[in-house]
Amino acid sequence: MNKNLSESLFTSLIKKVFQPKSNDRVLTILLDIPNREVGDNPSWRDRRLIAFEWKATLAEIQNDLGLEKIELVCYENVGNKNADLPET
Repeated sequence: MNKNLSESLFTSLIKKVFQPKSNDRVLTILLDIPNREVGDNPSWRDRRLIAFEWKATLAEIQNDLGLEKIELVCYENVGNKNADLPET
């Protein structure tokens, strides 16, 4: 697996791509997880690892980004790209 972004590159990415405003206080990472229809495999494990690393890196720089909280929200795989998220 490739190395994740450094803190400075992550800060640049968030500021340039999302352009957070002063009232943007929480950043949420959404992560789908395998289910019975699509079992776990190395790619799924890599994606989870990346998401956890992103959360840890963002937690280190959240003050620089003006954020109060970094969240990681996991939901069961919905089966298709761009499908609606589960209700719960």
